[in-house]
Amino acid sequence: MTRSDRDMIVDKIQIQIQIQIQKVALDLMCNAIESMASCRRREAANLERFTVADKGPGISADIADRLFQPFVTIKRHGMGAGLCRTIIESHGGYIVAEANPGGSTILQFSAPFAELNEET
Repeated sequence: MTRSDRDMIVDKIQIQIQIQIQKVALDLMCNAIESMASCRRREAANLERFTVADKGPGISADIADRLFQPFVTIKRHGMGAGLCRTIIESHGGYIVAEANPGGSTILQFSAPFAELNEET
């Protein structure tokens, strides 16, 4: 097996792991949304907030101001978070990024949920 073959296998495994982690994150969010459906809303305007914190190097100052513009990214194969902002804002929510102590990043977004009526 050549080095190139090993690199391709490692890349394939890394992609599979990434997809699995994305599935876990999506499932956790779906479960949280389903659980909240039967609860009374406590936040103004029925916006629920979701927070994602990472342990990466953080966002540089030159990227921070443009982070949610289309295709702005620091990753080699990234597409940026512009579409995330477009989706969230189209539903009346918001998304922000802030520095996490230690150099990583915290992303928070809100999403609106329908008001429950009294019979529910």
